[in-house]
Formats: sequence, C-alpha cells, structure tokens
Amino acid sequence: MKSHFKILVASDYSRAGNNAERYAIQFAKATDAELTFFHAFEESFYFPEKSIEFEKMDENPVRGELTDLKLHIADMYRSMEMKAEEVNCRYIVRQGTLANELYTEAEADKTDFIVMGTHETDLLQLMINGSHTWEVIKKAPIPVLAIPEEASFKNINHIVFATEYRKGEIPVIHFLTNLAMLFDAELTILHVSNDVFSLEFEKEMFDRFKNEVKSLIVYNKLSLQLVHNNDLVEGLNNFCEKANADWLVMSHERSLFIVNMFNPVSATKKMSFHTHVPLLAVPDAYKPKHETTATVSGNGHTQKADLYEDFFL
Repeated sequence: MKSHFKILVASDYSRAGNNAERYAIQFAKATDAELTFFHAFEESFYFPEKSIEFEKMDENPVRGELTDLKLHIADMYRSMEMKAEEVNCRYIVRQGTLANELYTEAEADKTDFIVMGTHETDLLQLMINGSHTWEVIKKAPIPVLAIPEEASFKNINHIVFATEYRKGEIPVIHFLTNLAMLFDAELTILHVSNDVFSLEFEKEMFDRFKNEVKSLIVYNKLSLQLVHNNDLVEGLNNFCEKANADWLVMSHERSLFIVNMFNPVSATKKMSFHTHVPLLAVPDAYKPKHETTATVSGNGHTQKADLYEDFFL
C-alpha cells in the first residue's frame, strides 16, 4: 500500500460539496496525502444580443473559475481555523463535463481516491435523474468516496464492506485489507439477506464465502457477518450505526440477479443517496496499480470464487 495517497476532490460549491471538501481536507491532513481541488464547468450559453458582452467576460473563463476556486477554498480553510500550508494541495479547473474531466485528471495524476459530496433524495428522483455523484461512481476506474452532507471526519477505525458473494469482490477485499491494515482498523464483511431465499440457503452461501475469504486473507481484525433485513438500505445503515462504522464500502457493476430482486435500483446507486456514513464505492475486481503488501495465505487461486455464481446459473 502506498505511503501517501493522492486525493482528487470535486468542488461544485454546493452544500454537499462543501462538506466533502472539509472531509477531504481533514482526511488529507490525517494521512499526509496530496490533495487536489478540482472544478469542472461546461460552456456557458447566452443570448445572441449579449454575445459581445459575454465574450469579454469569458475571455479566459478557466482563469476566472480558478480564481473563484482558490478564494472558495481559502474561505473553507478559514472556516475550519486551518492554514492552507497544513495540507499539500493544488487547484485544477477544466472546461467540460464533470465525470469525463475527473476521469482524465485521475488517470493523468495516478489518483487513489475521488471524493465527492452526496445528499439524500427520494427514490423516484434517484431512478429517473440520478446524480453527478452516481454518474462518476458508475464508470470511475478508481474508488470514489461519497460524503453525506452531515458526515464529519473521524479516524478510520472500522470499515464495513457489503458483500453480494461475487468473484469480483475478492480483489476488492484484498485492497480493503491493505487499507484497514494501514489504519489499524476493523474490517467487517457484511451480507444483508432477505426473504427471497431460505435461511438454510443463505447460511450455506455465507459459510462458503466466509471459508473462502478466510483461506485467502489473514488479518486479525477481519470478520464476516450475516444479518437479515428486507430493506437493504435500512439493514446497511442500521448495522453501520450499531457498529460505529466510519466507512461503508460497496463494489458495483456486474451485480447478480439477487440484487435486482432485492432492490430494482443498483444497490450502490441507492446507497450513494441514502447512506448515513461515507460510502466508498470500489469498482468490481479493483486492483490498484501500485503494489500491495497484504498478508495473503492459502493457494491464492481467487478464481475459486466463481463457485458463488454457480448458485445463480
């Protein structure tokens, strides 16, 4: 695991975005990370009769937006009673769509995490419109940390990973183990069951996945738990609250039909709106490009995790 993270935080001047900036600043300070404040804006539209006036105003729109971003972050530091020198940070402004520009910058700078704000919305709006945060999450090649409006930074002492028993989660669990080791944090792998399958079937699935994970990864603060709740969001939030979790982690993409039956909206997508704790969305089968140092035992053949898909074929 790298000794210093590179964090890219999306600045959009919203209330949720402002809280994400505060969280990112504190996270960067606590981990001695490199922090980049990033703002993207799309081409402005205006009435033809005002074109000359607006052309003068927009002669160098990136420069103006960059000045605004720096002033905004300076105000943020003052409100936190901090000095900018306390964090290694820089500022970038791009003209274009947020998601595309974030991906480009993250790839160019070898970013470890993207940090964004998120807020609750109703299910109908979620299904129809989505959000900028979800647009970034669903295609981001690296982990995205979505910060709820009311979340505040604490030391990372407990990470909860919501599992669907997928083979692509095994590399993610390796990554999270490295992360937990770095923070000396607990790592709980949690599955929320419902009434779709029998208790016996759920228990068999859980035990097989637990044995597989335990055969591959050795970490004395790693545990696996099974809870029951027909409302996935409620089940995850209740567990995180009782366990005093600092991060909830979900791995999206290639979801099995169990998720579609349990929740017609993508589980990660829905939680990006309704989580009460910061949500770390990690791409399926994610492996950071830098080398890792997790203690791994067993034969190392993670393809054995294919057996969990057999239950659904």
